[in-house]
Amino acid sequence: MLSRSQKMVVTQRYVKDLTIRTPNLSQIVNNLSGGNQQKVVVAKWLFCDSKILIFDEPTRGIDVGTQRHQVTKFSKFSFVSSCLGGLFSK
Repeated sequence: MLSRSQKMVVTQRYVKDLTIRTPNLSQIVNNLSGGNQQKVVVAKWLFCDSKILIFDEPTRGIDVGTQRHQVTKFSKFSFVSSCLGGLFSK
């Protein structure tokens, strides 16, 4: 179990690493945009130290610039980043 201060440190790290847009760290996740809600879910998986994450078209429906940004972010956490590109829709 994490203390409140530990939770804030972890939250700050994932907000920065995944570029989660939020007015503050206490914001209710349901009040974030859909894309930022998805990033919160990914952050929870990453925090749990999951060994394998499978994304099924995680960039579907978002603009090309954002897609590139997301692929870069996801690649940062991938052990086999060269294979990651094939999982995204084009």
